Amino acid sequence: MGSHNSKIEGDTLQSAVGRTVSAIKDHADFRRVISSGKYVVIDFWAHKQVRCAPCHQIAPVFEKHSKSFPHAEFYKLNVDDHPKIADEAKIKTMPTFVIFKDGKKKAQLKGADPSGLLTLLQNYTQPDA
Repeated sequence: MGSHNSKIEGDTLQSAVGRTVSAIKDHADFRRVISSGKYVVIDFWAHKQVRCAPCHQIAPVFEKHSKSFPHAEFYKLNVDDHPKIADEAKIKTMPTFVIFKDGKKKAQLKGADPSGLLTLLQNYTQPDA
């Protein structure tokens, strides 16, 4: 498969190999996603905050991992657009990566830490995690 470039299509970041990172659109979408019974990884990020350059720096790493962890679904939630969801999830730092399963928060990582993100995914998104 040649290129692994990504392109933006509406609210979805789609990779050349077919895995996607979808944007959470509203509160109902958030509740549906986290209650799906699957491992769900959400990148809580901000685009309006100057202090969130790390959000943009780690985004390609998050997208790359979406192709490597087939037992998880990957989503992004812009906290500037959805502050009530961020409050409900108790998100205070951006970026924050949260893993949900069956509507419950299983683990989270605060900050743009590529090796920490990989460890989080390895420890909490496997079939028997």
